[in-house]
Amino acid sequence: MDSRTCMQQIGKGEIGRLYLFYGPERYLVEQTVEQIRRQLIPEASALLDGEELQGAGLSMEELCRHLDTAPLLAPRRLVVVWDDPRFSGKSEEEAAVGKAAKAEMDRLKAHLHDGVCLVFVQHGTVKSSLSWVKFLAKEGQVVSFDPLPPKDAAPWILRMAHRLGVTMERSDAMFLHEYGDGMLQSVWTEMQKLAAYVGENGVIDQDVIRTVAIPSVEYKVFDMLDQLFSGRVDAGLRGFNRLLLDGESPVMLLALLGTRIRAGMHLEALPASRMGTKEAAEALGMKSSYMLEKARRQRSVLSPDQWKELCRLCARADADFKQGKLSDEEAVRSVVQRLASMASGR
Repeated sequence: MDSRTCMQQIGKGEIGRLYLFYGPERYLVEQTVEQIRRQLIPEASALLDGEELQGAGLSMEELCRHLDTAPLLAPRRLVVVWDDPRFSGKSEEEAAVGKAAKAEMDRLKAHLHDGVCLVFVQHGTVKSSLSWVKFLAKEGQVVSFDPLPPKDAAPWILRMAHRLGVTMERSDAMFLHEYGDGMLQSVWTEMQKLAAYVGENGVIDQDVIRTVAIPSVEYKVFDMLDQLFSGRVDAGLRGFNRLLLDGESPVMLLALLGTRIRAGMHLEALPASRMGTKEAAEALGMKSSYMLEKARRQRSVLSPDQWKELCRLCARADADFKQGKLSDEEAVRSVVQRLASMASGR
Protein backbone atom coordinates (compact mmCIF):
# COMPACT_ATOMS: atom_id res chain seq x y z
CA MET A 1 0.00 0.00 0.00
CA ASP A 2 1.21 3.53 -0.71
CA SER A 3 1.47 6.12 2.04
CA ARG A 4 -1.20 8.44 0.60
CA THR A 5 -3.89 5.74 0.66
CA CYS A 6 -2.88 4.67 4.16
CA MET A 7 -3.02 8.24 5.53
CA GLN A 8 -6.40 8.82 3.89
CA GLN A 9 -7.82 5.70 5.56
CA ILE A 10 -6.42 6.68 8.94
CA GLY A 11 -7.78 10.20 8.52
CA LYS A 12 -11.25 8.68 8.09
CA GLY A 13 -10.79 6.69 11.31
CA GLU A 14 -10.30 3.40 9.44
CA ILE A 15 -7.43 2.06 11.55
CA GLY A 16 -6.38 -1.58 11.33
CA ARG A 17 -4.87 -3.84 13.93
CA LEU A 18 -1.46 -4.38 12.34
CA TYR A 19 0.91 -2.24 10.23
CA LEU A 20 4.47 -2.26 8.95
CA PHE A 21 5.71 1.22 8.00
CA TYR A 22 9.03 1.56 6.17
CA GLY A 23 10.84 3.75 3.67
CA PRO A 24 13.22 6.72 3.48
CA GLU A 25 10.62 9.44 4.17
CA ARG A 26 10.99 9.31 7.94
CA TYR A 27 9.01 12.49 8.59
CA LEU A 28 5.89 11.03 6.96
CA VAL A 29 6.28 7.81 8.95
CA GLU A 30 6.43 9.70 12.24
CA GLN A 31 3.51 11.94 11.26
CA THR A 32 1.40 8.90 10.37
CA VAL A 33 2.17 7.24 13.70
CA GLU A 34 1.12 10.48 15.42
CA GLN A 35 -2.06 10.56 13.35
CA ILE A 36 -2.95 7.08 14.59
CA ARG A 37 -2.14 8.14 18.14
CA ARG A 38 -4.44 11.18 17.93
CA GLN A 39 -7.24 9.09 16.46
CA LEU A 40 -7.05 6.35 19.08
CA ILE A 41 -5.85 7.88 22.33
CA PRO A 42 -7.14 10.92 24.24
CA GLU A 43 -4.37 13.30 25.31
CA ALA A 44 -5.07 12.53 28.97
CA SER A 45 -4.20 8.86 28.52
CA ALA A 46 -1.29 9.18 26.05
CA LEU A 47 1.19 7.76 28.55
CA LEU A 48 -1.19 5.05 29.76
CA ASP A 49 -2.56 3.67 26.50
CA GLY A 50 0.41 4.24 24.20
CA GLU A 51 3.59 2.17 24.23
CA GLU A 52 6.81 2.61 22.24
CA LEU A 53 9.29 -0.26 22.16
CA GLN A 54 12.68 -0.83 20.57
CA GLY A 55 12.73 -3.95 18.41
CA ALA A 56 16.32 -4.90 19.25
CA GLY A 57 16.20 -7.57 21.92
CA LEU A 58 12.38 -7.56 22.09
CA SER A 59 11.10 -11.09 22.61
CA MET A 60 7.75 -12.23 21.26
CA GLU A 61 6.71 -13.04 24.83
CA GLU A 62 7.33 -9.46 25.96
CA LEU A 63 5.58 -8.00 22.90
CA CYS A 64 2.52 -10.15 23.52
CA ARG A 65 2.37 -8.97 27.14
CA HIS A 66 2.11 -5.39 25.87
CA LEU A 67 -0.58 -6.40 23.38
CA ASP A 68 -2.58 -8.12 26.09
CA THR A 69 -2.60 -5.07 28.38
CA ALA A 70 -6.11 -3.63 28.27
CA PRO A 71 -6.55 0.07 27.44
CA LEU A 72 -7.42 2.23 30.44
CA LEU A 73 -9.08 5.36 29.03
CA ALA A 74 -8.81 4.95 25.27
CA PRO A 75 -10.97 2.62 23.16
CA ARG A 76 -7.82 0.92 21.85
CA ARG A 77 -4.22 0.59 22.88
CA LEU A 78 -1.38 1.63 20.53
CA VAL A 79 1.90 -0.30 20.52
CA VAL A 80 4.71 0.95 18.27
CA VAL A 81 7.84 -1.14 17.71
CA TRP A 82 10.84 0.63 16.19
CA ASP A 83 13.38 -1.24 14.04
CA ASP A 84 12.58 -4.85 14.78
CA PRO A 85 15.38 -7.08 13.38
CA ARG A 86 12.75 -9.56 12.18
CA PHE A 87 12.18 -7.22 9.24
CA SER A 88 15.81 -6.43 8.49
CA GLY A 89 16.65 -9.85 7.12
CA LYS A 90 19.27 -10.49 9.80
CA SER A 91 17.08 -12.86 11.75
CA GLU A 92 16.50 -14.97 8.65
CA GLU A 93 20.23 -15.07 7.98
CA GLU A 94 20.57 -16.44 11.49
CA ALA A 95 18.17 -19.27 10.64
CA ALA A 96 15.28 -17.85 12.65
CA VAL A 97 12.94 -19.12 9.97
CA GLY A 98 11.04 -22.34 9.66
CA LYS A 99 9.14 -23.77 12.60
CA ALA A 100 10.44 -21.26 15.16
CA ALA A 101 9.47 -18.24 13.07
CA LYS A 102 6.13 -19.78 12.18
CA ALA A 103 5.43 -20.34 15.86
CA GLU A 104 6.21 -16.68 16.61
CA MET A 105 3.92 -15.53 13.82
CA ASP A 106 1.09 -17.75 15.05
CA ARG A 107 1.56 -16.45 18.57
CA LEU A 108 1.52 -12.83 17.44
CA LYS A 109 -1.61 -13.43 15.38
CA ALA A 110 -3.35 -14.96 18.39
CA HIS A 111 -2.63 -11.88 20.52
CA LEU A 112 -3.91 -9.33 17.98
CA HIS A 113 -7.43 -8.13 18.81
CA ASP A 114 -9.77 -5.19 18.27
CA GLY A 115 -8.55 -3.45 21.41
CA VAL A 116 -5.03 -2.89 20.09
CA CYS A 117 -3.20 -1.40 17.12
CA LEU A 118 0.34 -2.69 16.58
CA VAL A 119 2.67 -0.67 14.32
CA PHE A 120 6.13 -1.87 13.31
CA VAL A 121 8.36 0.96 11.99
CA GLN A 122 11.55 0.24 10.05
CA HIS A 123 14.27 2.61 8.89
CA GLY A 124 15.00 2.32 5.18
CA THR A 125 13.72 -0.48 2.97
CA VAL A 126 12.49 -3.98 3.67
CA LYS A 127 12.53 -7.03 1.42
CA SER A 128 9.09 -8.23 0.38
CA SER A 129 10.52 -11.76 0.15
CA LEU A 130 11.12 -11.99 3.91
CA SER A 131 8.74 -14.34 5.69
CA TRP A 132 7.89 -11.73 8.33
CA VAL A 133 7.04 -9.13 5.67
CA LYS A 134 4.82 -11.65 3.90
CA PHE A 135 3.10 -12.37 7.21
CA LEU A 136 2.47 -8.65 7.82
CA ALA A 137 1.16 -8.20 4.28
CA LYS A 138 -1.31 -11.04 4.80
CA GLU A 139 -2.47 -10.18 8.31
CA GLY A 140 -2.19 -6.39 8.18
CA GLN A 141 -0.91 -3.61 5.95
CA VAL A 142 2.65 -3.03 4.68
CA VAL A 143 3.08 0.64 3.77
CA SER A 144 6.01 2.21 1.90
CA PHE A 145 6.80 5.86 2.64
CA ASP A 146 8.75 7.12 -0.37
CA PRO A 147 9.93 10.68 -1.10
CA LEU A 148 7.14 12.91 -2.37
CA PRO A 149 7.26 15.01 -5.54
CA PRO A 150 7.34 18.76 -4.84
CA LYS A 151 3.62 19.33 -5.51
CA ASP A 152 2.66 16.64 -2.97
CA ALA A 153 5.27 17.78 -0.44
CA ALA A 154 4.09 21.42 -0.56
CA PRO A 155 0.98 20.93 1.66
CA TRP A 156 3.14 19.29 4.32
CA ILE A 157 5.63 22.16 4.20
CA LEU A 158 2.83 24.72 4.47
CA ARG A 159 1.60 22.90 7.58
CA MET A 160 5.12 23.18 9.01
CA ALA A 161 5.02 26.92 8.34
CA HIS A 162 1.67 27.24 10.12
CA ARG A 163 2.98 25.22 13.06
CA LEU A 164 6.00 27.55 13.32
CA GLY A 165 3.92 30.72 13.07
CA VAL A 166 5.22 31.88 9.69
CA THR A 167 3.76 32.08 6.19
CA MET A 168 4.95 31.08 2.74
CA GLU A 169 3.49 30.60 -0.73
CA ARG A 170 2.97 27.16 -2.24
CA SER A 171 5.55 27.92 -4.94
CA ASP A 172 8.12 28.77 -2.26
CA ALA A 173 7.32 25.54 -0.41
CA MET A 174 7.99 23.58 -3.62
CA PHE A 175 11.20 25.51 -4.14
CA LEU A 176 12.42 24.68 -0.62
CA HIS A 177 11.69 21.00 -1.24
CA GLU A 178 13.83 21.05 -4.38
CA TYR A 179 16.50 23.27 -2.84
CA GLY A 180 17.36 20.57 -0.31
CA ASP A 181 17.57 16.81 -0.62
CA GLY A 182 13.86 16.31 -1.28
CA MET A 183 13.17 14.71 2.11
CA LEU A 184 10.61 16.22 4.48
CA GLN A 185 12.73 15.46 7.54
CA SER A 186 15.46 17.70 6.12
CA VAL A 187 12.87 20.31 5.17
CA TRP A 188 11.59 20.39 8.76
CA THR A 189 15.12 21.08 10.01
CA GLU A 190 15.52 23.90 7.49
CA MET A 191 12.05 25.29 8.28
CA GLN A 192 12.97 25.73 11.94
CA LYS A 193 16.04 27.75 10.92
CA LEU A 194 14.04 29.79 8.42
CA ALA A 195 11.31 30.54 10.96
CA ALA A 196 13.88 31.72 13.49
CA TYR A 197 15.40 33.97 10.82
CA VAL A 198 12.16 35.71 9.76
CA GLY A 199 10.61 35.77 13.25
CA GLU A 200 7.00 35.33 14.35
CA ASN A 201 4.47 36.09 11.58
CA GLY A 202 7.36 36.46 9.14
CA VAL A 203 7.29 35.47 5.48
CA ILE A 204 9.57 32.82 3.98
CA ASP A 205 10.25 33.35 0.28
CA GLN A 206 12.91 32.16 -2.16
CA ASP A 207 15.32 34.94 -1.24
CA VAL A 208 15.13 33.94 2.43
CA ILE A 209 15.55 30.27 1.51
CA ARG A 210 18.67 31.02 -0.55
CA THR A 211 20.08 33.11 2.33
CA VAL A 212 19.48 30.64 5.16
CA ALA A 213 18.90 27.08 3.92
CA ILE A 214 21.57 24.62 2.82
CA PRO A 215 21.20 23.57 -0.85
CA SER A 216 21.73 20.02 -1.98
CA VAL A 217 24.54 19.17 -4.38
CA GLU A 218 21.93 18.38 -7.04
CA TYR A 219 20.45 21.84 -6.71
CA LYS A 220 23.90 23.47 -6.89
CA VAL A 221 24.67 21.60 -10.10
CA PHE A 222 21.32 22.49 -11.65
CA ASP A 223 21.80 26.12 -10.63
CA MET A 224 25.23 26.13 -12.24
CA LEU A 225 23.75 24.69 -15.43
CA ASP A 226 20.98 27.29 -15.36
CA GLN A 227 23.64 29.99 -15.34
CA LEU A 228 25.45 28.42 -18.27
CA PHE A 229 22.33 27.78 -20.35
CA SER A 230 21.07 31.30 -19.67
CA GLY A 231 24.23 32.79 -21.20
CA ARG A 232 25.76 33.77 -17.85
CA VAL A 233 28.84 31.67 -18.52
CA ASP A 234 31.18 33.47 -16.09
CA ALA A 235 28.63 33.08 -13.28
CA GLY A 236 28.20 29.38 -14.15
CA LEU A 237 31.94 28.76 -14.07
CA ARG A 238 32.20 30.58 -10.75
CA GLY A 239 29.46 28.31 -9.46
CA PHE A 240 31.42 25.26 -10.58
CA ASN A 241 34.61 26.48 -8.91
CA ARG A 242 32.64 27.20 -5.76
CA LEU A 243 31.40 23.60 -5.73
CA LEU A 244 35.01 22.38 -5.77
CA LEU A 245 36.05 24.88 -3.08
CA ASP A 246 33.15 23.71 -0.92
CA GLY A 247 34.65 20.24 -1.02
CA GLU A 248 32.07 18.57 -3.25
CA SER A 249 33.37 15.37 -4.78
CA PRO A 250 34.44 15.82 -8.44
CA VAL A 251 33.39 12.21 -9.04
CA MET A 252 29.88 12.99 -7.78
CA LEU A 253 29.77 16.17 -9.85
CA LEU A 254 30.75 14.23 -12.96
CA ALA A 255 28.02 11.68 -12.25
CA LEU A 256 25.39 14.42 -11.80
CA LEU A 257 26.51 16.15 -14.98
CA GLY A 258 26.36 12.83 -16.80
CA THR A 259 22.77 12.31 -15.65
CA ARG A 260 21.80 15.80 -16.80
CA ILE A 261 23.54 15.47 -20.17
CA ARG A 262 22.01 12.04 -20.87
CA ALA A 263 18.62 13.56 -20.06
CA GLY A 264 19.24 16.33 -22.56
CA MET A 265 20.15 13.79 -25.21
CA HIS A 266 17.21 11.44 -24.58
CA LEU A 267 14.40 13.90 -23.82
CA GLU A 268 13.12 13.99 -27.39
CA ALA A 269 13.07 10.22 -27.58
CA LEU A 270 10.71 9.85 -24.60
CA PRO A 271 7.17 8.87 -25.59
CA ALA A 272 5.65 11.99 -24.04
CA SER A 273 2.12 11.02 -25.00
CA ARG A 274 2.39 7.69 -23.21
CA MET A 275 4.66 8.56 -20.29
CA GLY A 276 3.80 10.89 -17.42
CA THR A 277 6.21 13.48 -16.08
CA LYS A 278 7.01 11.45 -12.95
CA GLU A 279 7.72 8.30 -14.99
CA ALA A 280 9.86 10.26 -17.44
CA ALA A 281 11.91 11.73 -14.57
CA GLU A 282 12.52 8.24 -13.18
CA ALA A 283 13.47 6.92 -16.64
CA LEU A 284 16.11 9.65 -16.94
CA GLY A 285 17.52 9.17 -13.42
CA MET A 286 16.16 12.45 -12.04
CA LYS A 287 14.82 12.69 -8.52
CA SER A 288 11.77 14.79 -9.39
CA SER A 289 9.50 16.04 -12.13
CA TYR A 290 10.60 19.60 -11.24
CA MET A 291 14.14 18.84 -12.40
CA LEU A 292 12.77 17.22 -15.54
CA GLU A 293 10.82 20.35 -16.43
CA LYS A 294 13.94 22.46 -15.89
CA ALA A 295 15.92 20.07 -18.11
CA ARG A 296 13.32 20.45 -20.85
CA ARG A 297 13.71 24.22 -20.74
CA GLN A 298 17.49 23.91 -20.97
CA ARG A 299 17.50 21.36 -23.78
CA SER A 300 16.67 23.85 -26.53
CA VAL A 301 19.93 25.76 -25.95
CA LEU A 302 21.99 23.03 -27.64
CA SER A 303 21.41 20.99 -30.77
CA PRO A 304 20.86 17.19 -30.64
CA ASP A 305 24.38 16.70 -32.04
CA GLN A 306 25.85 18.86 -29.28
CA TRP A 307 24.06 16.83 -26.62
CA LYS A 308 25.47 13.65 -28.17
CA GLU A 309 28.96 15.15 -28.20
CA LEU A 310 28.67 16.07 -24.52
CA CYS A 311 27.46 12.57 -23.69
CA ARG A 312 30.49 11.05 -25.41
CA LEU A 313 32.75 13.55 -23.63
CA CYS A 314 31.29 12.56 -20.25
CA ALA A 315 31.94 8.89 -20.97
CA ARG A 316 35.48 9.62 -22.13
CA ALA A 317 36.22 11.82 -19.09
CA ASP A 318 34.96 9.08 -16.77
CA ALA A 319 37.12 6.47 -18.54
CA ASP A 320 40.20 8.75 -18.49
CA PHE A 321 39.77 9.30 -14.76
CA LYS A 322 39.38 5.59 -14.04
CA GLN A 323 42.46 4.80 -16.17
CA GLY A 324 44.53 7.45 -14.39
CA LYS A 325 44.92 9.68 -17.46
CA LEU A 326 43.14 12.58 -15.72
CA SER A 327 42.55 13.50 -12.10
CA ASP A 328 38.92 13.54 -10.97
CA GLU A 329 38.91 17.36 -11.01
CA GLU A 330 40.48 17.53 -14.50
CA ALA A 331 37.87 15.07 -15.78
CA VAL A 332 34.83 17.00 -14.59
CA ARG A 333 36.37 20.36 -15.51
CA SER A 334 36.86 19.21 -19.13
CA VAL A 335 33.12 18.55 -19.39
CA VAL A 336 32.09 21.84 -17.76
CA GLN A 337 34.43 23.88 -19.94
CA ARG A 338 33.16 22.28 -23.15
CA LEU A 339 29.57 22.79 -22.05
CA ALA A 340 30.31 26.44 -21.28
CA SER A 341 31.89 26.86 -24.72
CA MET A 342 28.82 25.39 -26.41
CA ALA A 343 26.37 27.45 -24.35
CA SER A 344 28.19 30.66 -25.27
CA GLY A 345 28.10 29.75 -28.96
CA ARG A 346 31.83 29.14 -29.33
